[in-house]
Amino acid sequence: MNWATVFILLWIFAPALFDKTFAEETFSKCPFGKQFDIEAELTCPENKEHFHCVPVLPYFNAVIRICKRPKWFVKGTFPVWSPKYKKITSVPCASRRYQDYSYKSNNISVFKCSREKALCTEKGQVTLFRNHSTENNLCFCMDGYAFLKESKNGTYCNPDVENCSCIWIRTCKYTF
Repeated sequence: MNWATVFILLWIFAPALFDKTFAEETFSKCPFGKQFDIEAELTCPENKEHFHCVPVLPYFNAVIRICKRPKWFVKGTFPVWSPKYKKITSVPCASRRYQDYSYKSNNISVFKCSREKALCTEKGQVTLFRNHSTENNLCFCMDGYAFLKESKNGTYCNPDVENCSCIWIRTCKYTF
């Protein structure tokens, strides 16, 4: 191999050699609790606030643990690693989950969106499915039922902030 070939190969691969994310190992899950703090210190000794554990595109069945400066993302999304572009980006929440606040990409609590949508499955309840990745579903009471406690709206109930239990209302056939 001549010097020109070596130079060309170095020119092509040198940036990848200095990028900590080039050949990062993937894992099946992220550490939690104290283990998360320990992993952050080991992986990012210069600044543990740069530690990320995020799902890897496209299937999200593995996670990557990397050091990157955190970025702010909008509500309704969660952070992921893009192997193609070698960066952290965000994708919308799955239909059964939602993210109702903006967040930093290194926030482990937003892993695949922080909140699960309500399904309103108690007796007498009906779900109003909302196709928003930033909001929970709402609950209604079906005919013959009413909210145990009047909802703030009167028609529907937000399970994030109020009790959406429905009770059966007995109706009389005869009036006097």
